[in-house]
Amino acid sequence: MSMHPRFRLFVMSVLALSVLLVTGEAAQPDHYYNCFAIHPGNVSIKPGERLMMTAWLGNGCAETKQKHAAWSASGGVLQTHQRGYSATFWSDTLGNYNVSALIPQWPAAGASISVAPYNILYKFLGGSDGANPYGGLIIDQSQQLYGTTDAGGYSTGTCFGGSCGTVFRLTAAASGDAETQLYVFKGGSDGANPRAGLTAGANGALFGTTFYGGSQLSDGTVFELTPYRAGYVKQTIWRFQGGHDGANPAADMIIDKNGALYGTTEGGGAACNCGTVFKLTPKGRSYTEDVLYRFQGGQDGATPEAGLLADTNGDLYGTTFDGGGNNSNCTTGCGIVYRLVPSGSGYVERILYRFQGGSKDGEHPKSTLIFSNDGGVIGTTFTGGLGYHYVCPPTGCGVVFKLLYGAETILHKFLGVADGGEPAAGVVMDPSGTLYGTTYASGNSHEGIFFALNPSQQYQESFHYSFNSVHDGGQPRASLLLLSKNAIYGTTSAGSYPYGTVYEMSLGV
Repeated sequence: MSMHPRFRLFVMSVLALSVLLVTGEAAQPDHYYNCFAIHPGNVSIKPGERLMMTAWLGNGCAETKQKHAAWSASGGVLQTHQRGYSATFWSDTLGNYNVSALIPQWPAAGASISVAPYNILYKFLGGSDGANPYGGLIIDQSQQLYGTTDAGGYSTGTCFGGSCGTVFRLTAAASGDAETQLYVFKGGSDGANPRAGLTAGANGALFGTTFYGGSQLSDGTVFELTPYRAGYVKQTIWRFQGGHDGANPAADMIIDKNGALYGTTEGGGAACNCGTVFKLTPKGRSYTEDVLYRFQGGQDGATPEAGLLADTNGDLYGTTFDGGGNNSNCTTGCGIVYRLVPSGSGYVERILYRFQGGSKDGEHPKSTLIFSNDGGVIGTTFTGGLGYHYVCPPTGCGVVFKLLYGAETILHKFLGVADGGEPAAGVVMDPSGTLYGTTYASGNSHEGIFFALNPSQQYQESFHYSFNSVHDGGQPRASLLLLSKNAIYGTTSAGSYPYGTVYEMSLGV
């Protein structure tokens, strides 16, 4: 029976870990920071994983040596014997594979938390290579991954930060994923700095947006990459003009069965420059634009940083970062959840929820929504919920929320530090209802975390990976690509590899 290349790579990594355990040649764990005391509990470990711990000392965090005396190993499980410690497990084979996980804060005594492998598929190099992927990934039938980088590639003074960004493809190989640059943006009318991921079209076409470039005011573009011979041909299908039109698209688009594209822009539209929802309809070899909605600010929303979610009736759902009315927690409004319903030749907006911020509610959502199993919608807010605000914005570290029939439920409040904070992306859901996502900040190294929230455990973190500033990337901004528990893919925008990474997480069967 043949084995898929990505699975072969995973098996080779596990075998290498087993060899390291037997020979005792595994690298020593690096030092980590953590500021949370935890209750006694268990954590499951795998062959080759190495233990190190940090301690809470008095009024602050202190890096410590390994403290094996506080732990004992029996039957593949480590049992804590006192409060005040947390554990990180780390393994490495020639720098290509590492495992790191933190026991979630305050686990119940006897709780077992799995530690799963994290595998870096590609490290961006900057310069002529791409740098800083802000968007997520898509995958084709050959298991090749596609994405964008906000920077790197072509260098010019006309692009933000001096470089214009790229479109890339990763192909699995035994020695690590091989990158192919499909397009390098040139700035100016060509577009620059794609901050969203790609959308797959018919016949292998790839659609995306650039945040800058295009018009003289650099309001951004929509582009199409069409396969041609061994490469791709790029066409700019729309240049935003600002003003009454939109400006600066930052979120993934969606595509309907007729090939029409739907998306959002952070600016443009009404006089308040509050952003738009747009539709691009193919017409022969070109596209025509319809602005479906212009946000008005105030009690209405403003600044949609997230993409759209469509239902079977053609209704569109989304969030705005600001707007919804001023209150004591948010001077520009805490953001809204909206629904656009087709009506005649246009769309009518219905505001489903206005966030209130503070300790009881989230504020400022950046995330694209998903549908819950019972017909509601689930998303995240970047701040709010309070948490431990000394490591997060004063109003909190963000929340995961659910809306059902107009009523909001807070599924999880991020507490900062070990628990993570400031989720910049939404969550994805598996068939069991478990939610997976990332936070942009907090974690052991203040580079963000990967988390899993299990509904059977009241949406507490059933798995937690803290991005490490020494061994992997950090500051993930994009939603995950979930194929199965054994294949979850994502990007980091920065971290110790200052140009970002593409990674794979495997949580077991």
